[in-house]
Amino acid sequence: MGRPLRAIVHTGPDGDDGAALFMTSRTPGSFGARLEVVDFVAADAGAAIGLWRFLLSVDLVEEVLVFARPTDELVADMFLDPRAVTSRVSANDLWLRLVDVERALRARSWAGPLSIEVRDAFLPGNSGVYRVSESGVERGGGAADIVVDVDVLSQLYLGTTSATSLAGVGRLTAASPAALARADAAFALIETAYSGTSF
Repeated sequence: MGRPLRAIVHTGPDGDDGAALFMTSRTPGSFGARLEVVDFVAADAGAAIGLWRFLLSVDLVEEVLVFARPTDELVADMFLDPRAVTSRVSANDLWLRLVDVERALRARSWAGPLSIEVRDAFLPGNSGVYRVSESGVERGGGAADIVVDVDVLSQLYLGTTSATSLAGVGRLTAASPAALARADAAFALIETAYSGTSF
């Protein structure tokens, strides 16, 4: 018979906005228990912090193990000693291939003007120059600040890789160092993309 699951719900000003499912077990050779979180969903940072605070305060627990959380989550900052937190990345669960580049570019926000030349050998209709800015997306010609294949654009779109790092390994061409800095700023996200669901 499996261990029983327990559930906690975080309630914010507008109602329920987070939940976690967890179970506990005894750690062999230890006086403390292990708390394993099998599902953790939060609508925003406030809900995530509230759930973490509860999970980290459960009495007689020596170790909290959480699966499938964002790699840039700042839970270590909640500890006086951030070395108490160990992160392990054992699998990736988020991949992206932009199929309709113009529509995808219109679906997100942009921090500043940038002209992007996209090359897509498989779907040539995506190839062209796109100008993105705070006011939207335009498609046209002219010189581009950066030139990328669509797979590189997909990496940038998720916000997990910078244009500077991709240029450094030869996967992105920039017209100038200033254009590269604009690309870093334009693609920057407050929170990087995260799935949280294995498939």
